[in-house]
Amino acid sequence: MYTTDSLFRHANYDVNHTVFSQMLSDDQCEEIYVTTLELLERTGVKVTHKEARRVLLEKGCGLEKDIVYLPTAMVEEAIRKAPFRVTLCDRLGKKRVLMETCNSHVGPGLGSEKVLDKDNTIRSGTLADLEKAAVVAEELKQIDFVTPFVMPGDAKGKTARLQAFKALAENSTKPVVMPVETLEEAKALYEMAVLAVGDAGKAARCPYLAFSVRCQESLQHGHDALSVVMFAAEKGIPLLYTADYVSGLTAPYTSAGTLVVALAADLFALTLSQCVKGGAPFILGGKFSLHDEANKATPAGAPEAGLMNFGFANLARYLNLPCACVAGGTDSFTCDAQLGLESTYGIVSACLAGANLVLGGGQMGAGEVFSIQAFALSDEIAALVRRVMRNVEVDEDRIGRGVIGEISPGGNYLGTDHTSLFFKTEQYWPKLQTRKRIDDWLEEGGKPMSERAGDYIEELLTREKANPLSQEQKKGLADVIASY
Repeated sequence: MYTTDSLFRHANYDVNHTVFSQMLSDDQCEEIYVTTLELLERTGVKVTHKEARRVLLEKGCGLEKDIVYLPTAMVEEAIRKAPFRVTLCDRLGKKRVLMETCNSHVGPGLGSEKVLDKDNTIRSGTLADLEKAAVVAEELKQIDFVTPFVMPGDAKGKTARLQAFKALAENSTKPVVMPVETLEEAKALYEMAVLAVGDAGKAARCPYLAFSVRCQESLQHGHDALSVVMFAAEKGIPLLYTADYVSGLTAPYTSAGTLVVALAADLFALTLSQCVKGGAPFILGGKFSLHDEANKATPAGAPEAGLMNFGFANLARYLNLPCACVAGGTDSFTCDAQLGLESTYGIVSACLAGANLVLGGGQMGAGEVFSIQAFALSDEIAALVRRVMRNVEVDEDRIGRGVIGEISPGGNYLGTDHTSLFFKTEQYWPKLQTRKRIDDWLEEGGKPMSERAGDYIEELLTREKANPLSQEQKKGLADVIASY
């Protein structure tokens, strides 16, 4: 369209469609992978789940009391069986999260206990907070999935997560990643997901719900966690198995050693899932921190946490498996410069490394507190990062040989058709960052970004809710909770 009659031609023209960074070389990934395989084969894994031991033993594992030894060939076969891509759909059946290659999708963290109010007070979270956050998440364009942002303190007993899922399904259509602790809870959540999408066939074809399970002990897997792994494999439910380790406490002090232990945890769970059902959708997960002895804390914003996320995502790409990283949170307890620094670093490093799911938006105080203002800022950061990831697109129209030739030296491009064609898509247009002149900014109140985020949230909450659940579906969800 905007070309000339140039005779310049390309042969074998390479294109980088997106920005991608590889911190660990293939040789380094191979060294960590081989070390992990040796660990699984020679040191073994403690498994207290009798049925899991039986399944693994039948497939060729070694067993000594409750220690299971996984042959290398068995792990590698499981990796070959596992899908290299996993898709999540919204409640209406539309594909929303495509976990493949280096596609990155940003969402909130999993289940903070407290919330930060607009007036900077911290209190226990409620179902009303969760419902409000779900409404906002539905409107935030860069947020691809939802989680129980807050574990509601007013949801009593064993049904807290079920009530959280109901709140999410009623207030957002986006895919749900749910933390699950017991087999009974997993069965109830699956039943609720089927009700939310309409029928079991649609739930299987268009996965709306993914389970998230944590492993926090080195080379040991809990009974409940493995029960959920096996149930998810049987039903074809996408499973995110998160190796949640603290360097120096539950894993070696070095980052490389922590990556070995984390990969061992994920590959064990992956192998079990593929033994139950070949092709079961599985997502490698990593949550990393270190022990800050001075503050008796495990900081989320430490640079080493970002480096381990980077390395973990590189390992997943090396194995050609989907992966998720917990990143984008902050150790700050208010919407300040520390939040901007740590959240941006976390999201950028995870996306550049190729993590398919990035969980942590809106989390503060190392995951203890959720802030809806911080969540809106995470959406803004994700928009900026995605523009960077898009790279500089080079094609005949964008290179603009024709329009450059038409404009005389010293001319202006503002009124050209070429500018009209690209001005909406070529540049990043922020919603919360200000680019105003100082007089205009002062005239509008001189508000800092955190206040602008609060105003933006209030505006989102006034919008009419689209695609609500039917009364029959709502009653069905309530009935499942009551029977549980």
